[in-house]
Amino acid sequence: GINAEYGVPYRATGKEVFDKAANTIGLRETWFFGLQLANQSTQATSTEMWIDESKRIIDQINLPADNKPVQFYLLVKFYPVKISDLIQDITRHLFYLQVKDQILSRIIYAPANVCVMLASYALQAKFGDYNPTK
Repeated sequence: GINAEYGVPYRATGKEVFDKAANTIGLRETWFFGLQLANQSTQATSTEMWIDESKRIIDQINLPADNKPVQFYLLVKFYPVKISDLIQDITRHLFYLQVKDQILSRIIYAPANVCVMLASYALQAKFGDYNPTK
């Protein structure tokens, strides 16, 4: 993934933080993504809390008492019907990274034969077509 650290105003909204992250990596297809709180100190009972873009961050989380930075993940929130609907390379790359991580951490189940096929696609994308003369 991509790690970045930002200083944001105390009263920043979820949209301001989201836009800063999206602009930094050049993400324009933002409607597929959202911010998710990375640490455990949320007001919700779930540790996977999506940040509401219309509300201030401070109203959605409990700030750590030790003033440590609050960490968010820019994650895929909505999946397209067809993968060909994704236009930007960065969008496809972020989808790939998240799906790969979710398969490896067993959040998404994939049978062994599908995992092998997906791994072969990843290797082909990284190294190109097989060339026996190399």
